[in-house]
Amino acid sequence: MASVKQSNALIKSQAGMMRFLMPTFAGIQMQFPRGQAAAARITSGQGERTVSADANGLLHLPLDEALVRANAQVKLFWHICRLRALDREAGHAGTFA
Repeated sequence: MASVKQSNALIKSQAGMMRFLMPTFAGIQMQFPRGQAAAARITSGQGERTVSADANGLLHLPLDEALVRANAQVKLFWHICRLRALDREAGHAGTFA
C-alpha cells in the first residue's frame, strides 16, 4: 500500500502545472489465472484477514490508510499474471506489468 501512496506523490510532483489532470490511485488490482484459488493474506497489528480473487481471477486491494500506518504485510497464495493500479477518478485500472 505504501507504493500506492508513493506513486501518487511521484506523479503529482513530476506533473507540474498539469498535476490536477493526473490520476490518483486508490489501490491495487491483481489478476491471477482463472479458476485458481488465488488469495492474499493481510497481516498487521489489527490482526489477519484473507482476501480471495473473484471468479475472473481479480483481487482488489484498496488503499487503506490504517494498514499503511500499521505497516501491514501481504502474502500472496498464487503467482500474479498482471498488476494494475486502480485509478480513483476514472474508475478503471492502469496496467503495470
